[in-house]
Amino acid sequence: MQSLISRVAIAAGLAVVALIVATLGLAFLGAALYFWLRSRFLAPEISALIVGGAALFTALLLMLIVKLSFRRRPAPARSGTRTTTTDAAGILGQAIVREGLSVVQAHPYRTLLISVGAGFLAGAIPELRRLPASFLRRK
Repeated sequence: MQSLISRVAIAAGLAVVALIVATLGLAFLGAALYFWLRSRFLAPEISALIVGGAALFTALLLMLIVKLSFRRRPAPARSGTRTTTTDAAGILGQAIVREGLSVVQAHPYRTLLISVGAGFLAGAIPELRRLPASFLRRK
């Protein structure tokens, strides 16, 4: 566990350093573009406007790339009909209602006592433990 934590800490530290270096690199590129535009006999305001516009355009382009890369793709269409777990639960619920059975009306303490009693009997009598397996083997 310690090695995982140390690897994550090293990776996070290196990511911060990379972010700082990339920011400084972009600042120097912006300054270089500004001075190059100034050397072409443009006013300082126009040079700053062009550099700022280029920075905003680059930021918008990066945001668009990120948005497109994280966009959810539609789920593939399923062929044929399959019964899912939700469908099976709905069918079972409809059958219980249709037959007039009510699982909800069972008292929780009575259910607990029956479960504990059945577990005690299955633990005490080995033939009862083998009974479910014998039903499965017959089929």
